Amino acid sequence: MATATQRKEAREGRPGFAAWVERHVADLAPAWALRRKRARVQLAAAERLENIARTRAARHRLGYGGPGSYDAAQPSRLRKVRRPVGGSGDDHLSARTLWTLRETSRDICRNNPLAIGLLQTDADNLIGPEWRFEAQTDSSAWNEEAEGWLNEEWMTEGADITGRQHFVDLLFTGLRTQDRDGDLGFVFHEGHLVPIEGDRIASPRNSDSAVVNGVEVDRFLRPRAYHVAEEHPTSAYVQKAQRVPARDFLHWYEPDRLSGTRGVPILAPVFDDIDRISETLDVVVIAHEMAACFGVVEKTQDGWDLPGTEETNPDTGASERVQELEPGLWKRLDPGQDLVQIRPEHPGQQFGELIDTLCRFTGRHMGLPLELVLLNFSHSNFSNTRAALLQAFRSWERRRNWLRRNVLRRVYRYAIGHGMKHGHIGYHPQAFRHASVGPGWVWVDMLKDIEADLKLLSVNATTETRIAAKYGGHRGDILKTRRREIAEDAELHRLRAQAEPDGADAGEPGED
Repeated sequence: MATATQRKEAREGRPGFAAWVERHVADLAPAWALRRKRARVQLAAAERLENIARTRAARHRLGYGGPGSYDAAQPSRLRKVRRPVGGSGDDHLSARTLWTLRETSRDICRNNPLAIGLLQTDADNLIGPEWRFEAQTDSSAWNEEAEGWLNEEWMTEGADITGRQHFVDLLFTGLRTQDRDGDLGFVFHEGHLVPIEGDRIASPRNSDSAVVNGVEVDRFLRPRAYHVAEEHPTSAYVQKAQRVPARDFLHWYEPDRLSGTRGVPILAPVFDDIDRISETLDVVVIAHEMAACFGVVEKTQDGWDLPGTEETNPDTGASERVQELEPGLWKRLDPGQDLVQIRPEHPGQQFGELIDTLCRFTGRHMGLPLELVLLNFSHSNFSNTRAALLQAFRSWERRRNWLRRNVLRRVYRYAIGHGMKHGHIGYHPQAFRHASVGPGWVWVDMLKDIEADLKLLSVNATTETRIAAKYGGHRGDILKTRRREIAEDAELHRLRAQAEPDGADAGEPGED
């Protein structure tokens, strides 16, 4: 077996005798040994450059692109300087970075009406006013029992552990929270859902490397547990946190990378655009206010200054006089004095186009067209409005399906399992088979859409269940309600027939 010295010499690529000579020569002639080491480093560098050139030539012969094949990868004075830093999604989203993004998003959503409106429109259309579960076992009686308990009792009284919200309202608030903060969680606790905001999912101090931003993962990045702070922390790390096994925790987030453990606020790419829109509107409004301030300027012997107050500059501490302007101001001047008003050029038609363009960029990554960002359809015709809404519906449908697969599915299985375990509903081996049905969207021309759906149904290209779900209905409930209505109508006609005299004609009054 090789000794440690021999293994080191093998790694360095030098024979044992040469290494022995160099060590002793370095003691006797250090200058000569230094020159030898420098020459050896230069020789190794030259060999590496030769290998790189040889590899590039071989790749070029085989058709592979070299470092200069993409112009976008080359530096240029006309190109914005980027930060091409490698690493996983978690490497780029450190605990401090996530904390900064989340708190910035919360601040914007507290104070900016455009940001609030974006999240509101997203939640209004993704969640809407109603949501229900449909059991799909082979027993209609069990399905009716499970749906009655789940949709009526559990959603109303058992879902939210605080008892303050219906499950649909909790879902609505959860989506807005996920959009604003990047993610959130629910702890499954005794048949209830305990909502956990994203800042409470945090790594305790001195935790090991397996805990990434509060999520404990294995080597495949599969979550094993979540660390939840008992209260909202004031920094990215917490002193103590409760470890919740992954089976008892629902983490609600949409990853943007396969190696990402936490979610990013949906408005993060457009923070600057939202601020820019708000600042531009403020400047324009101030310019209009200034233009309306000066009413009359009079020159007289008794001139006096504009009204103002003495205030302290918070930056310098010096006392400064602040002049005040208000609409219809009457200003008197001494002889020889003159008042020059700064007349900013008010934006014309280009101002509206600029705001529209910025708003398009703001809503683009959310799949929201300009009409839905501003809720203004005054400049759109029928075709443009329909095309914009259809594209938005496509984006919402994708996210709604993601919600069904990753959030509602686990909620349903947990609630049904709890109901069977505690005797609220009977046991059924197919109990977890279900569908979740949300509200439909208001179509631009519903009559044409219905005609198209009927044609698709006639050629077996769709189903009645899918059509009912498209418009926010539940086929089973619709058929059940229609059967009840038909039975009630038949009973009403029977009672009317009994109340009429024998042989009486059911014609209009006054007829013979």
